[in-house]
Amino acid sequence: MDSGSLHTPAVSDDAVPGKVGAADAPRSLLGGYVGWRFVDRNRRKLLLMLAAFCVVYGFFIAIFMGAVMAVVVLPLVVLAGLVIWLLPDGATAPTVTMYRLLMAYMVAYLVWPDYVALSLPGLPWISAIRLIGFPLVAMFLISLSTSSQYRRELSDVLAGAPWLARMVLIFMGFSVFSLIVSTSFANSMNKLVVAMIYLFAMFFISAHTFRKPGRATLFIYLMWGIMVFNCFIGLWEARLQQLPWAGHIPQFLQIQDPTVLKMFKFRARAASGAYRVQGKFTTPLGLAEFIVLVMPLVIHIALSTRKVLVRLAAIATLPMAFMTLLATDSRLGLSGFMMACLLYLFAWGLLQWRNHKDSIFGPAVLIGYPFMFIGFLAATFFVGKLKLMVWGGGAQQFSSNSRALQWAMGIPKIFARPFGYGIGQSAVTLQFYNGDDLSVDSYFLTALLEYGILGFASFIGVLVSAMGYGAAGVFYAREEEDRLLVPLSIALINFLVIKAVFTQVENHSLVFIYLGCVCALAGRVLTRGKAVAGDGSVAEPER
Repeated sequence: MDSGSLHTPAVSDDAVPGKVGAADAPRSLLGGYVGWRFVDRNRRKLLLMLAAFCVVYGFFIAIFMGAVMAVVVLPLVVLAGLVIWLLPDGATAPTVTMYRLLMAYMVAYLVWPDYVALSLPGLPWISAIRLIGFPLVAMFLISLSTSSQYRRELSDVLAGAPWLARMVLIFMGFSVFSLIVSTSFANSMNKLVVAMIYLFAMFFISAHTFRKPGRATLFIYLMWGIMVFNCFIGLWEARLQQLPWAGHIPQFLQIQDPTVLKMFKFRARAASGAYRVQGKFTTPLGLAEFIVLVMPLVIHIALSTRKVLVRLAAIATLPMAFMTLLATDSRLGLSGFMMACLLYLFAWGLLQWRNHKDSIFGPAVLIGYPFMFIGFLAATFFVGKLKLMVWGGGAQQFSSNSRALQWAMGIPKIFARPFGYGIGQSAVTLQFYNGDDLSVDSYFLTALLEYGILGFASFIGVLVSAMGYGAAGVFYAREEEDRLLVPLSIALINFLVIKAVFTQVENHSLVFIYLGCVCALAGRVLTRGKAVAGDGSVAEPER
């Protein structure tokens, strides 16, 4: 009998009055978890053992919590996972609530500063992203454990883009393996938990969420609104020469941490002295990376929507974003902005040529594209201001020299331990100081040091496989929403280029949500493409 049922079985007519058999006994919600003879016989011993364990465990928490928090909390995490795994099967999962929580998570993640949070003694920061992200992930795990329908739907989505799903699972496996080889188990355990919650869980949640038509479209419009908000804050900050909320944070939300206090100081490039805006992000480069990741979506809205007012609003967003990138004084931001425009122009030409055979715009763009690209590339070398934007000058030379020195220091360490030093251990391993702080400027170097050569290859494989599925948006997409694969793939190309010179993981959760959206859309597009045979007859979709 199903122990998870909430219904009381009917008693047959021929049952003996006053005598209820085991098969006919009413079942409670926890009926499947009681009646173990071993527990009944040894209840007192088990209670005493549990009490003794709690005393010893509480002692270790009180003594060692500050030093090895991850090790001490690990049994609680394992216990919580075991409880979720043992939950009885249910009929459905709260998918609508998870979708709403995912959208709320995006707002909390990309609008509210993480360092404006409640800080209680002995506890991590209680920030907006944690208040929403933890319940979202817990709901996902419970749904995965208790709903066979949810598991089946998620499996179908992942099967639609199998190579992307496999590469994400392989990269997740190398992340877990890095904990085994880590030079600091406690620090790596903390970083691994963060990665599991904000990266890998978000991939699977978004893959299932965006399988439903219409949600991906609403998502890109939400991202557009969030980008406009952050650009407004950035331009306001440039005018004030400080963060707009500096000096206005309530006392109970202030965090007295040296890293946080540094964010409120005047931030400028040493060579030029010009103020660099950062908005809600921890660095100007983080703000620039975010704008570059959203820019292809805004360009897509500007060129694809049929609503004139929406198109004009999207076009008006572009100069606003460009001005904000100038205020960040970031080469990667300006280069990513230009690359997004050039890549989308090429993809737009392909879409026009494929979908409008009688139009001359598509062929004209594709034929003239090599000349435009070469002309732009030449201009970056010979036009003074454009050269400074893309390749930098004396003010940026220190950063370029630092990256070259870091690679020279890191390559011998990579070959010394090709399986890596553990997640979160790159800066400690490299021992490169930028002032008083340990620093690594390239995420490629970070991934090689933390995950090893094979782990780094799996990270690249995740992005390359997603880009490959994104090409399906050009050649196989028939619905308007399916063509979102094009701007999402361009955003991932930008991300891959940026990671060569920028190591912070502040926007990685957004990228993994992009990957989940690509997985959902690609599966939908490829399934439609395989369902229609070349002669127009309907064929059985292949899995």
